[in-house]
Amino acid sequence: MTLPDQTHIAPSDAPPNAFSFADRLLAEAVSAFESSNPTIDAGSADAAGRSAAGGLEQRVIVRAQAYPARHDLMEAMKHVRSGLVVVILSAIVLALVGGAATARALLGTPRQEPVNFFLVLLGVLGVQSILLMLWLLVMLFGHRAAGTTLAIGSLGGVVVRIGQRLAAAFHRGEHHRAALAACGRVVLAPAMARATFSTISHGLWLAFNIGCLVITIVLLSARQYTFAWETTILSDKAYVPLTKSIAALPSLAGFNGPTGEQIAASQRTGSVESFSQEPVVSQAWSALLVGSIVVYGFAPRLLLLGWSLGQRRVAKQRYRIDVSRPEYLRLEQALMPVSRSIGVMDSDDGTIARHTSIQSAGSRLARQLGAPAILGLEIEPPVPWPPRVERVQWADLGLIETREQQHQVITQLANGSSEPATLVVACALVSTPDRGIGRFLSQLREAVAQPVLLVLTGGQSLRDRSDALAVSQRLHDWHQLADEAGIAPQRVLELDLDHLTPTSAERLSRLVCDEKTTGSPKRARHLEQAFDLIVTFIQHAPATTTAEEHAKLHHSIVSLYRGDQAGWKTLFHLPDSINLKNPGDVADSLKLGAASLTRLLPARLKTSPKWLAAGAAAGALGCIAAAMLISPVAIAALPMWSGIGAAISGVVGASRKGTSQSDELPAQNDRGQVIRSAALLAMVLELQGRDELVITRVLDAAIDSNGDSDFLKTSDGIAPWLDELRHRFDQALARESSSAGAGR
Repeated sequence: MTLPDQTHIAPSDAPPNAFSFADRLLAEAVSAFESSNPTIDAGSADAAGRSAAGGLEQRVIVRAQAYPARHDLMEAMKHVRSGLVVVILSAIVLALVGGAATARALLGTPRQEPVNFFLVLLGVLGVQSILLMLWLLVMLFGHRAAGTTLAIGSLGGVVVRIGQRLAAAFHRGEHHRAALAACGRVVLAPAMARATFSTISHGLWLAFNIGCLVITIVLLSARQYTFAWETTILSDKAYVPLTKSIAALPSLAGFNGPTGEQIAASQRTGSVESFSQEPVVSQAWSALLVGSIVVYGFAPRLLLLGWSLGQRRVAKQRYRIDVSRPEYLRLEQALMPVSRSIGVMDSDDGTIARHTSIQSAGSRLARQLGAPAILGLEIEPPVPWPPRVERVQWADLGLIETREQQHQVITQLANGSSEPATLVVACALVSTPDRGIGRFLSQLREAVAQPVLLVLTGGQSLRDRSDALAVSQRLHDWHQLADEAGIAPQRVLELDLDHLTPTSAERLSRLVCDEKTTGSPKRARHLEQAFDLIVTFIQHAPATTTAEEHAKLHHSIVSLYRGDQAGWKTLFHLPDSINLKNPGDVADSLKLGAASLTRLLPARLKTSPKWLAAGAAAGALGCIAAAMLISPVAIAALPMWSGIGAAISGVVGASRKGTSQSDELPAQNDRGQVIRSAALLAMVLELQGRDELVITRVLDAAIDSNGDSDFLKTSDGIAPWLDELRHRFDQALARESSSAGAGR
């Protein structure tokens, strides 16, 4: 984990390389803080971000530097950094003591008994050499997954996790949680993870070797040792070339080992009393022991520590915020440039003229949303106006012909107490996309904070007048003009309003009534809290858990979505009432809930026994948990807990008819089964209210059915697995949101 000593304030027009790693880490902390504190007024920070130059990342950083809670977050990161430094220093001290204790134990034989050289060498170098080889294999052949692997299976990963847990235990405030989340996100970035975990691991092994080397030299200086070797199953002749091979590198460093005759003479074959050794031979073995620790233990770790520190420095310099994540995509509209230059086609000579647009939508204060609005620009009559679209009640801004009318509409949109939830601009394709239209579109987009939808109508009239090549060129010109005016490509729609078909009307209705563009209240996000509940449950749960304990976990997750009870009946197909004390009602509800969730699974997951069972369990337990919130009853009072397994098996068995039954279903109390079931329930609850096809597509993109087994075997692997699952979930959700405007 990497934390800043301090964060500097860069000028608003600073280039990207003017921002430090600490600046980007602060931006990540602000993002994490806002996810749990969305109501904080950040108007001044938004304004600072809009006034900055550069891309979205630069604007996000400048916004973070002006964020109201910036100083508290920086102080929290200093506390987290101090805690981690203490943990690392403690680990170094333990490594030093461990190395010293190892050497003392291996060289602590009675005075009259010779020391077995190969056992000492194996004890000092054996484990760390194996781990070093594994590290090399991971770095060479598992480069993409090296960060995650090292986070789970390296000393560096262990130290970082301990530091995170101690920091979380001692600092429980919102600012400290955000600082921890930001640092965890940064340290798990692939390049940073490889460098950070490697640096800590090599540093600890270096400390171990230092402790071991110091005590070895002290003991060899203060006591007369004799070294021997012996064997029962190996050949005597093998030890001479083996010892010479070991001594090859130390001899190059000036540590001269025993000769072939001395090696052969050091074999112990009789009693302790009968074994004797010349001092010169003992000195040769001692030199080889010290040289081996230096060459095979100390030196590689020192070199790799230096290399890892260099890689870590490079990773810090190259670290960039992933602005494709949903939390940053949501900021993009607010932080768009206050002005932009656009190029449009001049109606007179076809050249590109440039002008600077007016105030951007992102710079306007949020206003109350009204009905969707529509206006027509240079549309030839007769056209039914406004178009009749199901589920849409238009605010008609009229058909615009003159510049005076354009100015009136801009003034009305910019200065009104409310603004349209969606602004639809209908333009005639037969009109030339000149600079006047481009300027008007740009001003429309900047007058409202909500997206603008450009509808190109009259395509049939244009085709009647022109050939296919001219039509294609005109469409290209309109799309180019829309892009330069700041209208996203997916929000440009070719649709004949004078020949509106049910299909095209439904397409327009979807775009206008889409939850994202209508500005309807967004459902509160609880996925992170739900995943935290899963991690806490596994950390404190016994080795074998019961159905009642599983129900409590699912009940806790469902409780997070208490405000969405209206959607539960549809999601779980709940009847109007469930008698939770009636075994028959409970059994029927379990089966219905299990079937509901498995129906949402994508086809590939329905062929996976573990995910099919997880879906059935999530549906059954989620159904009961939802019913309990509507009609509270003690979990322990519910009958037929054994019926959960029967309901799950029944639904899974029905789903797998006609398919291979060779794979057995996981047990109900299987750790992985509990985690998959709870995580699946949380994701589905997060997606409730969307079309079932959308839910299925998101689950299909988020869930890796083959990549979870190793992670879910240990408690330490659960949190990283859930973090990766959440990241894929957010990416899939962002893709669905971005494609919603184009129609599905």
